[in-house]
Amino acid sequence: MIDAIKWYKKAAEMGYAQASYNLGLCYATGERVEKNIKKAAVWYMKAAKKGHMSAQYNLALCYDMQKQHEEAARWYTRSAAQGHKRANQNLSIMYQQSVVSSVYKCVSFHRAESIHIASSSLRAATSISNTSN
Repeated sequence: MIDAIKWYKKAAEMGYAQASYNLGLCYATGERVEKNIKKAAVWYMKAAKKGHMSAQYNLALCYDMQKQHEEAARWYTRSAAQGHKRANQNLSIMYQQSVVSSVYKCVSFHRAESIHIASSSLRAATSISNTSN
């Protein structure tokens, strides 16, 4: 079992985000290694910076547990932008509890507004397309 950790580390050092994420999971759960949330966060960070959605979410959880809410919101936002539903739910809870600054609320509002505008434009284009046929 320890060999798996060795290979994950080699792959992570070569830049494979999934390997970094897997190491983070191992350290977070204590599977194959001694449980260590700080080491988990280090490996999640490596994968998160490469755009790994689940690593971004898990990294946000680590920050949230440490009451570093602004940093947690930053990573939840990145994960939610890729479609992670639980990240979006956690952001909503953070807004409701007013534990994050209005900066993230504004970002979220503008994204929602952009989506609304884009979908309205698409509906209008579809409507025009259908009437010209």
